[in-house]
Amino acid sequence: MAMERDALAESLNDLFLNLSTMVRSELQGANNHLELLEKMNLRVGEEYKEFGDVASGLRVFVEQLKSKSGSSLTRVRAADRGDRGSGGALRVRGLHARQVRVPVGIQVNSCLPVL
Repeated sequence: MAMERDALAESLNDLFLNLSTMVRSELQGANNHLELLEKMNLRVGEEYKEFGDVASGLRVFVEQLKSKSGSSLTRVRAADRGDRGSGGALRVRGLHARQVRVPVGIQVNSCLPVL
């Protein structure tokens, strides 16, 4: 009977040792997966931060373009409304505040002499 008991105790000891080894290896595998996931998340976070910086820079650039184009468009509209004289001619202000009447449709060159 003592031999049977020793065999049973040895079998149970082997069973629990194998079970312990199996649980330990499963936990180690899960831990390795979590460490890999953490490294991947950090890497992706860095890349998205760079994308965010680029997007922020682009937003500022687009806002600057909008303000420039808006002010240019406002000036063109104001010039179109305010500089039209009678008869459909466009008054072009030259150097020394002299005015030249140019028919609409004629290209005005910046190299025109002052009359």
